[in-house]
Amino acid sequence: CESCREQRPPTDEEAAWLRQAGVQEVPEQIWASVGCEECRNTGYRGRTAVHEVFVMDEEMRTLLSGDTPMDEIEAVAEAKYTRIHHDAAVKALEGITDVKEAMRIFRHIADSGQ
Repeated sequence: CESCREQRPPTDEEAAWLRQAGVQEVPEQIWASVGCEECRNTGYRGRTAVHEVFVMDEEMRTLLSGDTPMDEIEAVAEAKYTRIHHDAAVKALEGITDVKEAMRIFRHIADSGQ
């Protein structure tokens, strides 16, 4: 909720999660949900999707259609791939959600075996 969010230093656990998600420099302040009347004291309003995206472009098509070794294909593919964990971390750093909520969702996914 943009009406009540506030910035605070990340906990050690949050900082570790952000680094694991690929954040190179963990900021000194991150956005945190608080809760107010506008968001019914949840700290959140609306919904936000996090995405895992692979860009299939001409370079990848060419690599896949030839005799390119798999390790070379994988190296190029990695640069064209946004992991869901990283997308959630970026959205948390932008204040669209917070790290605590992103971590909760990923724990739920891990616990459910998805």
